[in-house]
Amino acid sequence: MPRYLKSYLIITKNKDKLDYKMRVSFYSNRNDLILDRYHLYNMEDILVSDNGKKPEKKQSKSLITSKTTCVHWGYFLTNNETGQDWLVYDWWECDWGADDDEQLPPDGGGGGGGGGSAPLDDAEVIEDQINDIGLDPCTKDILDQLKNLGGGDIAEMLKRFSPPGSIYNLNMITGPVKDSNVLAQTNSVTGSSTDINLIFNENYIKGKNQSSRPTDLSVATTMAHEIIHAYLISLLEDYKTCGDLEICDFPTIYEAYVQQQIDKDKSKMPSEHHEVIAKKYVAVIAATIQEFHTKKSVPLGFASEIYTDLAWSGLFGTSEFNRLYPNDPSSVCYNDRERIINRFYSEKNAELRGVLTPTGIPCVK
Repeated sequence: MPRYLKSYLIITKNKDKLDYKMRVSFYSNRNDLILDRYHLYNMEDILVSDNGKKPEKKQSKSLITSKTTCVHWGYFLTNNETGQDWLVYDWWECDWGADDDEQLPPDGGGGGGGGGSAPLDDAEVIEDQINDIGLDPCTKDILDQLKNLGGGDIAEMLKRFSPPGSIYNLNMITGPVKDSNVLAQTNSVTGSSTDINLIFNENYIKGKNQSSRPTDLSVATTMAHEIIHAYLISLLEDYKTCGDLEICDFPTIYEAYVQQQIDKDKSKMPSEHHEVIAKKYVAVIAATIQEFHTKKSVPLGFASEIYTDLAWSGLFGTSEFNRLYPNDPSSVCYNDRERIINRFYSEKNAELRGVLTPTGIPCVK
């Protein structure tokens, strides 16, 4: 019977040093990627944790991997202009008997049954299941800064893609997008219920046809906005799994999002995402990017105008934005609309826009 394996490097802090372990997740179905269990191996390839528990000692026997066939698969995205391929994620497909109990990663190694160790403390894990290999150094640095912010909602959402125990994988890359007018797009991977792709428009990140690349404030705003999209997508998958009688995680956003899925046509999912963000999370994005920029946290609802404007700019063109800031010069909110739009372009293009100058710092072009 085939099984599907995905592996990750786990880095844990042990007093004044770092320990490295390999996590191997076992799935019974490639299309659904339902997690059966996971194993942790130390640097000697000894199994030290089986689903978070100390493994049982077993009598010596020949290695399962020595009598099985494993195929290494990869999911790639191709840049149509350069022909360059980006590996988004990979997995192993192995065949072995129903009674076999795999004790080693597909590449083999020494020792299968040894003494083992106590389960890992979740707080010790500092590596995550966010695949950022496809990001340029400047964009990756912005992601790292967002991950290291204080315990805000965006940081909590990022933890959804962190082991141990997470089955969701967030793949971040820079590349071509279907709609060249958007700064980024976030979608679940076809054929998978646990993999989510966040693709930053390469023309936006590289500052194509502009004298400068976007500022760090612009990229951080876009990233925070899309992280919420990824989070909501993962909650939709939880809803399919848990049903309408159980709330699996983050009750407030779950209730706001899933109730809409019950009441509305699922074809409206993108607009529903924006509606949730507009009503509940503009304050979260504003507070996040203000802390990112100033290195000081701010209570929700008290972010400065510049950061609130940037948060709203991510919803430009949506019905909720147009309802609050109509494109009508006679509206009392028209000047606010113009200021939000000018702030968006000032940071996106790192240029003077109206009377607004960019506040963030652009990456080196």
